[in-house]
Amino acid sequence: MSSAYIMTYLINYNDFERMQDMNDNMPKEMSYSEFLNWNTECLNKQSKEDLDWIHGLCTRSRKINLVDLEDCQEWETHGIYFNMKGELCIYHPR
Repeated sequence: MSSAYIMTYLINYNDFERMQDMNDNMPKEMSYSEFLNWNTECLNKQSKEDLDWIHGLCTRSRKINLVDLEDCQEWETHGIYFNMKGELCIYHPR
C-alpha cells in the first residue's frame, strides 16, 4: 500500500493549527511542513501489515465513528495523524 495515499488522509492545515493551539502535546513551534515530515517518518517505520491496516482505515474514513463516553455522542472520523509519541490518532474536527 502507498504511503502517499495514506498521506492524503492526514489532518489538514486549519485543523492542525487548531489542534496546535489547544493540545499541550503538540509543539507550538512545529510548522505544518515539519508535521507532515514527522508523519512521513512515522509511516516509513510501519510494517507492511500495519501499512495495510492504516490504508484500510483511511479507505473507511467517514464510515467509522468515534464515541465520546463523557456525553455518549458519536463523531464521524475525518482522518489520521501521528502524535509526538509516534502513535496513530484518528480525528474528527469539531
